[in-house]
Amino acid sequence: MLPKRPEPFIFQVGWGALPDGVLPKNGFPRSSSHIATVYWSWSPSNDLKANYYISKSDNNWVLWLVYDDNEVVDEDFQKSVWQSAGCVETADICERTAAIYLLLELWKWESTGDAELDRFHEVDLVTLISIEELDEIADVVWGEEL
Repeated sequence: MLPKRPEPFIFQVGWGALPDGVLPKNGFPRSSSHIATVYWSWSPSNDLKANYYISKSDNNWVLWLVYDDNEVVDEDFQKSVWQSAGCVETADICERTAAIYLLLELWKWESTGDAELDRFHEVDLVTLISIEELDEIADVVWGEEL
């Protein structure tokens, strides 16, 4: 069961849509906690392995999507891209609760916008939250899996 959603939950989600001063100066966090890694495979040449992380800035929790760039730097290394995906004012919100509701709101946004993202196809790894919580988030966003 998901924890109670904090009130107020003043959040913002979207690619590059975070307020000024929220992101670290170098563009990615010095330390972060892994939330989950999920995978979508729409075809043999069209897939996404999405790693979600959360970090704390001065007054916000920041949600990050980390994925491998399609451009291979050399035969043994692909560049990882850190993309800010959302934030919420920290107030009295713990890291785990912020991670759950930022991920939920991001997936809601992605599922209804131009991306029309569908439910993930596979769970690769969960750390900060449980597999049951990840499935419950997905059920809220996309409806229960048949």
